[in-house]
Amino acid sequence: MNLHLGLSLAMATLCAWSISPFFFTACGRRIGPTATNLLRLLFATLVLLAMTAARAVFSGGINRNDLPAYAWLMASGAIGLALGDTFLYRSFVDLGPERTSQMQTLAPAFTVALAAFLLQEYLSPFQLLGMALILSGVFLVTWNASKKKISELYSEGSQVEQNSIDNQAEPLRTDDTLKNSAVVSRGPIWLNGVWASFWSAMFQGIGTVMARHAFILRPHLDSVAATAVRLCAGAFALWTYSWLRGPIGPILGNWRTRPILKRLAVGTLLGPILGMLTFISALKYAPAGIVTTITFMTPLLIIPLGAWRYGRRITAATVAGTALSLVGVILLGMA
Repeated sequence: MNLHLGLSLAMATLCAWSISPFFFTACGRRIGPTATNLLRLLFATLVLLAMTAARAVFSGGINRNDLPAYAWLMASGAIGLALGDTFLYRSFVDLGPERTSQMQTLAPAFTVALAAFLLQEYLSPFQLLGMALILSGVFLVTWNASKKKISELYSEGSQVEQNSIDNQAEPLRTDDTLKNSAVVSRGPIWLNGVWASFWSAMFQGIGTVMARHAFILRPHLDSVAATAVRLCAGAFALWTYSWLRGPIGPILGNWRTRPILKRLAVGTLLGPILGMLTFISALKYAPAGIVTTITFMTPLLIIPLGAWRYGRRITAATVAGTALSLVGVILLGMA
């Protein structure tokens, strides 16, 4: 196992997944998060399947001995991407992005526990300490951000309507229109968001361990093909679920406009294509718990990038949390 290569690939995933949300947020405000999620997975799957087909032509096709590993990757995509992302977006609506990011720190813990129990993949004391420092830094940063956000929200005496973001066809949904859309009961929605985030973290942990198991079965499995299979399974599950709920056309809305297509293209390239490719490749070389912990550091980059993008001040808590997490990354590299 090449641990340092796995760490480098996980850091590349972190960078890609920290930038892509800005493009998907712009799309989600116009066509809704459900449509954005369906389209990004569809486009990424088509690109990766084309890449896999091209590689298969030159390499002589798929080895039949790899089929059990691909079956695990398919299950990983259905559970980690379809179920995990569905509950994640529900939590974003009910709980908010900052609080959701705090709850999502459970995902690496679930992953480490499952990997130890199912794969006998144990981390050293230094690596466990590094993981604890990283998650503490993420929690510190998101806690500070959530306090500011909730203070602003409650001072205006309004809250996001539970299903407002799922309105698919609005031309533009700004923060102000979401805040003032309706006044609803805080308690039940908050509780629903906590449970949604909990299930999201658990399903993502299960999906990651399944993908890691595929590489344990077949260490030389092609990363491009593995990523394509995982994404294809996730996209198929989500599109089937959406189709069973009703016509898909109204869900997608007016997605063919040039501004939306441009943002979808860039976000898809960075997120589910490059980001997922480096994530799956990282699982080929590093333990599942380490890879998940690093990729869940996205708030440490998203919050400063958002501050730079929207002209906000970077707080001392953000700096302290980032420094704490960087120390944790160094400790993760210690076998």
